[in-house]
Amino acid sequence: ILKRLQDKSFSCLGIEPGKGYSNFWKNYDVNVINDFFPTSEDETNYDLIYGYMLLEHINNPIDFLKEIKSSLNDNGMAIFAVPDCSEEISNSDPAILIHEHISYFDNNSLGNLFKTVGLEPEIHNSGYGRSLYVVARKPINNSVAIKNYSNISNIESYLLDVNKKILIQKKIIDLSCHDGSVGVYCPSRAINILNTKENYRFFDDDPYMYGKYLPPFKNQIENFHDCINDPPDIIVIASRTFFSKIKQNLRGAGYVGKIISLFK
Repeated sequence: ILKRLQDKSFSCLGIEPGKGYSNFWKNYDVNVINDFFPTSEDETNYDLIYGYMLLEHINNPIDFLKEIKSSLNDNGMAIFAVPDCSEEISNSDPAILIHEHISYFDNNSLGNLFKTVGLEPEIHNSGYGRSLYVVARKPINNSVAIKNYSNISNIESYLLDVNKKILIQKKIIDLSCHDGSVGVYCPSRAINILNTKENYRFFDDDPYMYGKYLPPFKNQIENFHDCINDPPDIIVIASRTFFSKIKQNLRGAGYVGKIISLFK
């Protein structure tokens, strides 16, 4: 993004605490400060501050956004993208917790967070991948008179119902094991409800996961081709977002076994 904006003659700066992509900074000839935000190496105010899949990892997002606001020019804009946890929260889905994020956002909580620090937020749902995008403007007169986001918190009902949902999901898995060999697709999202005594096979489309293990299970994670070439009797798909797509791909490749969603 820095490179593309820079190519369009925008003045840009990146702030990144890690060094994993430092070679790209050099290759693309972009200006990046290797530090946490806010940094003493830069006290500039900006017209736009952008963060992608960042806010859910911040320990104190209110203080962080106050720093963002103070670094914006009047009428400046902050754009952030976060995972959309609306369905998981409303359905008391325990799978979101495997991400180990500090915050889990829906439209209301994300909008209220930005309003709390005096920014004017507009929330947009992504068309793919279930993300929330917030476009927040710093008002010139420090008044935030826009859409009111609900103050009703879903966290109480989530905590009350999540244990019930875990029992239901465990029952789905256990009943499947009675009917034949079971493969679990996207297994990391089901790791907290799997029976460690069962001999599941695991499948994932992420090449980084291929050949790795999910302790304490002994079977390596396989890929789509392994699943088709040596199919289990039953496949349990542990992805709410991509269930339909995975099922379509399996059927399209000739899989004729039973396919079950973990999120009935």
